[in-house]
Amino acid sequence: MRGFEIDTIYRDGFRIDTSQAQSDITRFTQLANVASVEVLKGPGAILYGLSEPGGVVNLVTKEPLNAPYYSVQQQFGSLALYRTTIDATGSISWPQRQRLCEP
Repeated sequence: MRGFEIDTIYRDGFRIDTSQAQSDITRFTQLANVASVEVLKGPGAILYGLSEPGGVVNLVTKEPLNAPYYSVQQQFGSLALYRTTIDATGSISWPQRQRLCEP
């Protein structure tokens, strides 16, 4: 980000609260439910208030869909890295009640 260290990132336009001891925030951020990553280069004070002069990183989360969608992913990596993600979306339909007495 143009030579500046980024201390905070945003999720859906809201600042993510972080501790001062965590030096690299991007290393610990989970991206399983993120639809896209927006990067605003340059000072973003007009949109986000007080921010770093290098730019702003905003994580946009996934939104529910009308059509059913199901996904299961398994990831393996070095240094004992393993991760399973399950993604399910769609509209909720309640079962129709059966009438006991017909009019």
